[in-house]
Amino acid sequence: MAQNDFVKTFDLEDLTESFWKKVVFWHVQYSSSWTGPGFLIMVTNDRKRYLIGFEDLPFGELCLGEKLNHIFQWSKDRKKYAIEGNGWKRVRDKHDRGEAFVRDDVYESFMEAYSSEEGAAMRLFDIVGLALGTKELERFTYIRTVKFNEKFRKEMKEFEEEHERNKLLPEHLKWKPLYVNNIKDAGQFGEYAVLITKKDDNYRAGKFTILFQEPQSSPMLTEHGKEPECYILFEKSYYDVYGPAFYPEKGKTDDVFGSSYEERAFLKWISFDEGDMTDYGKFLRCFKTLEEARNYALVFANANNHFYGYKKTVIDKIDPKEDHEKRIKRYEAYQMFRKHYKEIIDAVLDFEYPDGTCVGPYFVISEIEERVPEISREMIQYFCDDLPLTLSKSTQRMIEKEKERSMKILYSIADQ
Repeated sequence: MAQNDFVKTFDLEDLTESFWKKVVFWHVQYSSSWTGPGFLIMVTNDRKRYLIGFEDLPFGELCLGEKLNHIFQWSKDRKKYAIEGNGWKRVRDKHDRGEAFVRDDVYESFMEAYSSEEGAAMRLFDIVGLALGTKELERFTYIRTVKFNEKFRKEMKEFEEEHERNKLLPEHLKWKPLYVNNIKDAGQFGEYAVLITKKDDNYRAGKFTILFQEPQSSPMLTEHGKEPECYILFEKSYYDVYGPAFYPEKGKTDDVFGSSYEERAFLKWISFDEGDMTDYGKFLRCFKTLEEARNYALVFANANNHFYGYKKTVIDKIDPKEDHEKRIKRYEAYQMFRKHYKEIIDAVLDFEYPDGTCVGPYFVISEIEERVPEISREMIQYFCDDLPLTLSKSTQRMIEKEKERSMKILYSIADQ
């Protein structure tokens, strides 16, 4: 046993035969993706608690099989631990997951403490301590667990310092006004801010929208001209941004979105068009002041920096040269689709509907490439979202199933 910065430690070599004779309780929680790294806690009859964390162990608790064979031994039928019913009894508690056992000679006093009012709020190992006559077990921690936690705390401190140095600041959220019908003279009903980052060849953006909720004297009767009664914050993520990451004023959109209704209908993949203005995304919270809403948006962005990025990765605007080069690729893909639409449709009818990420029915995308060598996989990614979903076999199977279900319902109604 050793002392390490006020933490009493032990190594596996300290777990001798005389130690195991003193163990009266053990509880193991196995590592999992849900609960995280597991642990083993043991209590001895001399009122000491021993903790082994599985965080830094290769294969977790499995590597302890030989060292802790007093515990990790199964019965011949592999349905329970070998010690269960052989001098040990299994115990359970709502506060603890995993497997826990108490030695027979302590079990009665353990159950008495377990059933007491004081023991009701305790963890199992503390209840064992109560049964042994103490509320404070002397604590020892496996030396490797201690070193891992020291290393982890150091790394976390460095990470937090790096995060603090690079986190987004209020000036990165440039708030712009939102006008009714996108007309400046029609009055402002909110504001928005966009954070743009670039990943590989794609631009990504996150939009925060704050709506001003005007007071009402009665339902549906708004009192214009008064201060908003609250400020409602929304957030929306864009994973592949086209066009400028802002909403141009009414009458100044032709150069951005096209001049006719048909052009704008086709260019629905443009991220910040007029229709997107009122698509605020996910509701976050309501606030009493505008400053509170803005501050929360900044905290949200910093808490989700895997998407929003840091101050060194946020950019002011989308490069128009790159934007239009990407648009041209998309236009050429649609031209190629028109040229070879029959082969493409036949491939979908023969196989399955491709999705836009090309990670779904991979085989149909490969089939299109094989039938039409002139079309690249990148082109398919552009136009496959515009293929009618009803062409796919899975959709047709679903339609047939739902049609039969509706017919059965109609027959049952007619028979009533």
